[in-house]
Parts: sequence; structure tokens; C-alpha cells
Amino acid sequence: ISASKTVSYACTPTVSGSSLGTETGSQTVTISAPDRVNTGDKYSVAIKMSPGPENGPIPLDPGTVDPVGSIIVSNASPSNLKVYGSSNSSAIPAQAPIPVPSMRGNVTATGSIGDSITYTPGTFTFNSPLLNAVTTCEPTSAVVVLSTQIVAEEVDVSGSSGQSTLASTGIEEPATKAWLSAGFLYLGFLFITVLPKGWRRPGSKGTKA
Repeated sequence: ISASKTVSYACTPTVSGSSLGTETGSQTVTISAPDRVNTGDKYSVAIKMSPGPENGPIPLDPGTVDPVGSIIVSNASPSNLKVYGSSNSSAIPAQAPIPVPSMRGNVTATGSIGDSITYTPGTFTFNSPLLNAVTTCEPTSAVVVLSTQIVAEEVDVSGSSGQSTLASTGIEEPATKAWLSAGFLYLGFLFITVLPKGWRRPGSKGTKA
């Protein structure tokens, strides 16, 4: 099964450890997982952010940014599931949304029969090693997107770590980083910072179209 909810994020880009300020805005987050499991079952959970960050005025080359997501999970282990996405395989035009891939990881149900395993979007980071830069996006509030019920009757999640019960979540390639010279490193990152479309700095007038 899968479900989607709107989640507000505060994103802070840094270059060489120096913060460039914080932006706020919303994304649609979709989480997929089995609807029912047994205690002790190991199974797969997937998360996707949409529409994803918006590129700035500079086109981006392939293979530039590595996305990492997290899911806060109750009644299962690990309780903070880290999931990793592939870097972008194609160029991203200027001002275009930067697709965030569907990212998947495994958890083990630790709760008791009758408990619900809940899934709450956690932190997303977009790492750009070439620029020595990273953008960290923290949810501004906890939003439970989906839950799985722990049941007594036997449930089969074997064969593909529970993926047979998941909605299709094919990997799309994410993105960000550019072919900027060292002299333009700092300025370049100001332009290509991965922040969702329409985001604005708190207190600023207007939003980006």
C-alpha cells in the first residue's frame, strides 16, 4: 500500500561548512509499505519526495548530487531508517525540477500483535561532494504518512523483503551539482542550491513562480 501527504520542510544549504541561510516550503511525500506484517518480519519500505527541488539558472551535469532520505519508524527497527538514492543520470535544465528518486530500505517489525507501525518522513540531504556542499532539509513538524498493522495471522512478506506488497516505486534519478570552476564555487552553489519550487526565505515578499 502507499499514501501521500504534504510535508513542510526547512532547508539549509552549506558550502565548506558555511550556512547560506534557511528556506521553507512544502513537498508531497509518498511512502509505500505492506499493509500487514507479523512480529519479527523483515520487509521493505520506500519513500519519495515530489516534485523535488528546483534547479537554479544554471543547467546541471549528470552524476552530480547524491540524495539521502530518512523515515522515522515506530514499533520496528531501525527506528530511523536511512535510505539512499542514485545520483542523476541525465542533465537537468535551468529552472527545471530536480527529480528525487524513490528510495528503499528494510525494517524489522518489533511491536506486538495489534500494534501499528507508523512511518514519518525524516531528514532529506542532497550531497554535492564536488562543490563541498550539502543541503539539509528538516521537516518542520512530524507527519505520519502511512501505517502497517502487526497481525496474528500469518503474512507472507518473503521472497523480496516485502516488495511484493509494495506499490511500484521505480528509481528515478535525482540531481544536482555543476561544472563550475573553483573560482566560482561559492557563487555557483548559490545558484544551484537544491530547494523545492516556490520556496522562499521566511519574511521575504512573494514567492518564486
